[in-house]
Amino acid sequence: MKNVRLIFIIFLLTIATGCNREHINIPSLDSNTSLLVTNLKEPSISILNLKNEEGSNIGIPFIISAITAKDESYVFAAGKNEKNLFALDFGNNEMRPLFEVGEGIIDMEYNKDNSLLYTANVQKNSIQIIDMEKELVINEIKVGDYPVQMEQHGVFLYVLAGGSGEIYVLDLDKEEVIKTFEVNHRPAGLLFDGELLWVGGHGASGELNDRVYAYDPESGNEITSVKIGLMPIFFHQDEEDSPIYVLSHGDHRLSRLNSTTFQLEDQLELCDNPNFMSGDSDYLYVSCIDGDEVMIIDKKDWKIINSFSFEGGPFLLYKGGTHLE
Repeated sequence: MKNVRLIFIIFLLTIATGCNREHINIPSLDSNTSLLVTNLKEPSISILNLKNEEGSNIGIPFIISAITAKDESYVFAAGKNEKNLFALDFGNNEMRPLFEVGEGIIDMEYNKDNSLLYTANVQKNSIQIIDMEKELVINEIKVGDYPVQMEQHGVFLYVLAGGSGEIYVLDLDKEEVIKTFEVNHRPAGLLFDGELLWVGGHGASGELNDRVYAYDPESGNEITSVKIGLMPIFFHQDEEDSPIYVLSHGDHRLSRLNSTTFQLEDQLELCDNPNFMSGDSDYLYVSCIDGDEVMIIDKKDWKIINSFSFEGGPFLLYKGGTHLE
């Protein structure tokens, strides 16, 4: 494994009117070589150039808690303690406020077909439906305690309520909850593989969980569970029937699970407290908050091929942007 210390370029906030919520200059994002990293220990974002192994760090007014892409070069960003929704517009090299949506957002899903943004709000324990063309919150649906993650599939939105240990199934056409069922204790991490809903978690009080659980979204019944690692909290899958990747932050592991046989195929030891994962056709990108690292894993060879240090506590990752010659 090659560890590379990033050369950080600190950008001063561009403040046109004296307000720290105004437009901020950000660099371009190259879809072939750039990785966006949001930081959890400080209000900043970092852009990592995977080709020359250098990065830029940009101070921003708040810590980002959720991102979702509108297109390859335009990302919506929200903060748990920030009232406004923001745009990371890499095409125009700026971060700017859009409109007020309220504090408490920790997850977002964007539907490109109807320009609706769905936000999980842990202060209101609700799912907000936002019309991005009208820039208006058009509905708010109450769910269980602390809606920590969402997965959209067709007209259904699956919501994991981490505080109450439930999954809420929303019909997006009707804009209402149609089903609720209990899951494992202190759940974290949600994935819909096209057939089953996978959930990880920390375990009941005094009992640390080391399994992932698969539930039938129709009946709510537990179908199977797989022993995989201590406190599994994040899933990634490229497409249905492809391997399911799982991060366990209790023992710092990345696991590869066969989505057909449910067999554990392989594991890798990572940096401290892995919390988020993204991927493309060849690689997985993993952020470790306590380890202050972003690791790159070759899917085919199943090995760590590079590691980058971030002092700000790397959290959310996005590999996108436009092709830059």
